[in-house]
Amino acid sequence: MNNLKRVLSLALSGIMLVGMMAVGVSAADYKDFTDKDEITHTEAVSTMSLLGVILGKDTGAFDPKGTVTRAEMAKMITVALNGGKNPVLGTKTNPTYSDIKGHWAEQYIEYCDSLHIIAGQGDGTFAPDNTVTGAQAAKMMLVAMGYEAEVYKMVGADWEINTTREANDAGLFEELDSMNPSEGMSRDDAAQLIWNGVQAKTLTKSPSQSVTTGEITFRYDLNGPSILENKFKVYTAIGQLSDVDEGALTITDDKAWDNDETFAGNTNPNQSSFTKVGTDYSAYLGQTVKVLYKANDNVVGVAPMGINKVYDVAQSKITVSDTVKVKFDGATYSLADKTVTTAPATVTDNQVKTLTVGVASKDVSVGVANASQLKSVLSYNNIRFIDNDNDGKIEYAVITEVVPAKVSYVSSSEIIAEGVTYKKANDTVADGIEKNDYVTVTYNPFTAKREVVKAEKLTDVEVTGYRVNSDGNYEYRVDDTWYVYDKDSATTGVSAGEKADMVAVNGVIFFIEETEGNSSLDDVVIVIDKDNTSTVISRQAVILKADGTKQTVTMDVSSSGAVDPTVGELYTYSITDNGYKFKAVAADIGDYTFVAGDKAVTGTTTIDKVDGKNIADSAVIFLFADKKGEVITGKQLKAQLTSFAKSGSPVEGYFTGKVDGLTRVVMASIQVANASNLDNIAAKASSYAVIVDSAYQSSSDYITYKVWDGSDVITVREKDTSSATLSARTQKAVIAYSAIDGDVIKDVTDLLTGGAAKASIQGKSGTSKVWLNGQLDGTHDYKITSDTVVLYVDFSASTADEIGLSGGEIRLADKVDNYYTQNVIAFDAQPMDKELELLVVDVKNNIGTKYAVGKLGTYTTVTSARKDGATGNVKAGTTVEFTLTNTAASAVTVKATYGTQEAVITVPGNGTATASFLQPAATVDLTLAANP
Repeated sequence: MNNLKRVLSLALSGIMLVGMMAVGVSAADYKDFTDKDEITHTEAVSTMSLLGVILGKDTGAFDPKGTVTRAEMAKMITVALNGGKNPVLGTKTNPTYSDIKGHWAEQYIEYCDSLHIIAGQGDGTFAPDNTVTGAQAAKMMLVAMGYEAEVYKMVGADWEINTTREANDAGLFEELDSMNPSEGMSRDDAAQLIWNGVQAKTLTKSPSQSVTTGEITFRYDLNGPSILENKFKVYTAIGQLSDVDEGALTITDDKAWDNDETFAGNTNPNQSSFTKVGTDYSAYLGQTVKVLYKANDNVVGVAPMGINKVYDVAQSKITVSDTVKVKFDGATYSLADKTVTTAPATVTDNQVKTLTVGVASKDVSVGVANASQLKSVLSYNNIRFIDNDNDGKIEYAVITEVVPAKVSYVSSSEIIAEGVTYKKANDTVADGIEKNDYVTVTYNPFTAKREVVKAEKLTDVEVTGYRVNSDGNYEYRVDDTWYVYDKDSATTGVSAGEKADMVAVNGVIFFIEETEGNSSLDDVVIVIDKDNTSTVISRQAVILKADGTKQTVTMDVSSSGAVDPTVGELYTYSITDNGYKFKAVAADIGDYTFVAGDKAVTGTTTIDKVDGKNIADSAVIFLFADKKGEVITGKQLKAQLTSFAKSGSPVEGYFTGKVDGLTRVVMASIQVANASNLDNIAAKASSYAVIVDSAYQSSSDYITYKVWDGSDVITVREKDTSSATLSARTQKAVIAYSAIDGDVIKDVTDLLTGGAAKASIQGKSGTSKVWLNGQLDGTHDYKITSDTVVLYVDFSASTADEIGLSGGEIRLADKVDNYYTQNVIAFDAQPMDKELELLVVDVKNNIGTKYAVGKLGTYTTVTSARKDGATGNVKAGTTVEFTLTNTAASAVTVKATYGTQEAVITVPGNGTATASFLQPAATVDLTLAANP
């Protein structure tokens, strides 16, 4: 009985095959519908579409979630019973149902009623526009296939549960587990129900009469031809698609599907070769497909089976952990673990069959590969991995070769790219391709033509990173995506932070170069100190960047092409897993022309040329000497005396470029005469501040501290985490800087080691002139102009909000024992003009104690200390007083020794203490030590 039920239901499901849409457009495959991503039953929709049974909407969509009406069901049944054709039908003078007269489906409803396939609502109406539920559709199908509603109890109060039971037994609801038969049936589910029925054997009915009683009974057998065979004269073959072109289609016969195939006659011919293929099915290469054919020379269509799992990936993105697994898109997939000796290739365990669609060969070549053979980091190709039996493992890898090229010639009949000619008569060449365009070339096995399309060229994109990956290949980062290349930045001239034009295909760069006019020298650096110990695995270097920041980095000197840098030379760099890989500048960068050292600086009194070439005011000038380095502008360089630079050929290399239409030196690395020259160089910045809260490291790249700029306390970040910089950015240090961008302070210089001096104002003329001593020449006067920045501070304060003051008075220094206390910090950026750039004024008139002995705990030796903290001889018998400052939170006890004199002094936490000694006849040192 169950077999009978299945045949009845399957036959009727075929009756529903046609009429899903009253009007529409046919499609060759479910992928042709604009809403293909919403279709669940892809195999069913594809096959029905291929047969021209289920059409799409006029919009090109399938509308899988739309519901089927009772009128649409009547048309489907009618057309299906006529082999997919719309028959000529008549109508009754007096319609069977009161609500169908003039309805578009009237003739289909009357046709189905005459065959007892449908029934009304019980009140004389049919309700043609009501939605058909799954249960109603199943009942109509079963009755149309021979089920008698009364016999199978599909009438009465329990009709729905009895109907759905019979439909489940018949297999009508396979792949429809989520469907609710009490609700309206979607078009997607209806397609699956139809596909379940159209392939099955149908019921044959044979009468039999009893010899004894003369009673006639009927026998039902499941041996009738399927709807495909009987109504559409179409047969099926199932296997993996291994080749296709306009003249032939080949599948690998799969014995596992023998019982699901249909064929003419009584013997399965295992049909695997077909001719006269009218549609391009090359997208299904490697997949398990069902070929629908009337004869081997008449293919109706090809539909992929629903069991295929397809993964498309760029070959460059495949990684391999061993020979049996591939990884892409964050997931790992095993290769098939079975041996297959049938065509198209013999495959052993943990291998896949490969179908390579070759451009040069213009063919589909067959092979096998393990996981490691599928990996190709620099490949432009696409790979489609296919699990075609739903076992969770990959059986096929379809490799589509992609060849990028630059076009060198274009005519009306052909183009030439990378020396290969593509004739429009023989190849498919996209419109609009011009000389110097970039294209990609693939091969279409169906048309047997190469297809040439224009490749996208990215222009003026920012390269945000450059590195060497674990495979030793070079990578460039654009918009958070890493692209691999077979050329390093030395070859391309493109470094991180620069603008570039680029063509990339499937994650692999084919072409990249700096954008014309947008090349940058920002990433050029010099090394000012390095670890020369060859036995050290992680050698370090201190680099000086073009923005003036210093950074301690680990050097990569072991990777291929790595350079062990020389102090002072110009370098670009990439960051590898081993550290900074330096590349000596040996060529032009973009629009900038490079000249290697050694060259001279010249000038009558001050420097005015580098290698005989004029210097741009805005030029970036690297200065180095004795493991120190600074960056200044060309304008500031030209203010220095010629003796400032080391004699001879101090220039280690430089760049020239156009500045306002004139060629000028725009970057240079210059060795200065000695480190003290660096300490006294003019600051490159024009803004000044006092640090009021010491720095701390706030991230891997930045330190954070607070500054007083004369009006506000500002929290800033500086991009420099070197230990030297961190220790220099202490409370009450005086700095110069160029700008604060957001909260990032730029071009920071510690003025107390870079040209500024503690001083005493020993005389003054109003507010426009002062006479200073200390490190500045006390025998000369200095002008205070409207450009002089005056910062008022209280260096006796200890909190950030108390150190900086909004106002004060420039006063003469206090005089004690014929010595002036230090009461200002003065900075003269251009010593020749005698005009102060900066004057930091302590409102308490005493800053000397800050610098007398340094921080406690270091036990610094102070030579011949006096009250103002300066060094030098003090007259014998004079009382020498000094102050100790404790920057620690808890009290510190020390022993101070001055010649033969000693004193034990306790300094409170974050406080000060004073002591005094008599100056002996000889000059002696003041020393500090922990109190025993």
